[in-house]
Amino acid sequence: GFSLSMFQLLYYGLSIALWLICFVFQAVGLYAMAKQQGLRGKGLAWVPVLNMYMLGKVSDSVSGAFGRPTHKRVSLLTMHIILSSASYGLLFFLPAVIQFLIQFFTYSNYYQLNPGHGVPAFTPVASVLTVLFTSLGLIALAVVYYVFLMRALYVIFKDRSERNCALMIVLCIFINYAVGPCLFAVRNNQSKAALRIDYRRRQQEAQQAAYQQA
Repeated sequence: GFSLSMFQLLYYGLSIALWLICFVFQAVGLYAMAKQQGLRGKGLAWVPVLNMYMLGKVSDSVSGAFGRPTHKRVSLLTMHIILSSASYGLLFFLPAVIQFLIQFFTYSNYYQLNPGHGVPAFTPVASVLTVLFTSLGLIALAVVYYVFLMRALYVIFKDRSERNCALMIVLCIFINYAVGPCLFAVRNNQSKAALRIDYRRRQQEAQQAAYQQA
């Protein structure tokens, strides 16, 4: 029959497939925008984790074109690496935490039925405290990271699709998988920042040509 393991396998398979599809959408979108804005390192859009650097770089380019220099590329990449590393690191403490909780609740029920007995040897509380405080720190960092990410996306969407900017941000906030398709959807839209950057480049070239002729 259709066992639970088969259901889990199907669930994880569909989740991975959906993640890959959204990743490709995001990579194509970021690569096209970076190329249009004349940014270096466009290939980073196809590298997991480092694609956050490229997303921040595209946003920084838009902000810089309008005289508002930012450094979201460094912030997004740093926070993403810390969150990923710490999250995987917590997995090593989970067995000890689960064992502690099982022993704790087992002892509580046993003590209620048999008062006066000694306290059993618990799993070291340090593991639980480590997971607790690390988790709280990660939650706080995740909130900050999410705010930075949404701010970077807002700058990009507003530059390329001011009319639909609010709708796309709402979708990205409530549906994480919407980030890739939204970036893909606006990749070929005219960028006001790119126009300004190109205008400045042509001005500089004209000034250099005039200086050489003088």
